[in-house]
Amino acid sequence: MKNTRFICCFIGRLVILKILNSIRIKNVDFKNRIVMAPMVHFELSPCKDGGIEVYSHAHIDYLKKLVEACHSNRTKFFAQIAYPSIGYHNGDSIDQLTEDDMEEIKNEFVRAAKLCKQAGCDGIELHGAHSFFLNMVTSPLSNKRGDKYGGDINGRLLLVKKIVEEVKVFADDDFIISYRMGWNDDLELDIQTAQALERIGIELLHISSGIPVDRKLEIPSDFIFNEVVYTGIQIKKHV
Repeated sequence: MKNTRFICCFIGRLVILKILNSIRIKNVDFKNRIVMAPMVHFELSPCKDGGIEVYSHAHIDYLKKLVEACHSNRTKFFAQIAYPSIGYHNGDSIDQLTEDDMEEIKNEFVRAAKLCKQAGCDGIELHGAHSFFLNMVTSPLSNKRGDKYGGDINGRLLLVKKIVEEVKVFADDDFIISYRMGWNDDLELDIQTAQALERIGIELLHISSGIPVDRKLEIPSDFIFNEVVYTGIQIKKHV
């Protein structure tokens, strides 16, 4: 038993040391690998003209305050950009949106990203998980469109591709484009999606839950964590 405890402690120490190692993405240096994931604002006071949002220059000041507070403590700050008006959890559909609607929504994502950069953010995270809009567009479980934004994986990722291409016009080496990807119940498809996102130009992947499904991903019986963690581990081997 003493040897067992020693081995466990030794392995745990190695893991902790790796978490504390610095890492560089593009020109952005992170002092360690510890990250607080984005979350809803709960009872945080909203902007005077709406929620915790970024769609006009009026929102730059409050973002700057958050960025400066993080930077003063040697912490990087990303803003997660979502389109909360449409969500699978609300019973919504993306199939009835016209191509002009998709173009307008794309422009809103790009405009928000530009405002985040002007506020000094180190990057943005496109919210493509938790059954929100981009998750619905990219998942075959919710995207049944018959136009260029539907069909195979290239069609379902076309909107994300357009967003990333336009953000890269002003995103220099000090600004990272991240993507929160919701897993499906098909591991091979998730790996292909992650690889496609990498080809599109996503520089940081965050694996999380996706469109709710009735059946669960089959994972090894000795794996002690959930499907999201398992999916992330498998995806990391391929990107």
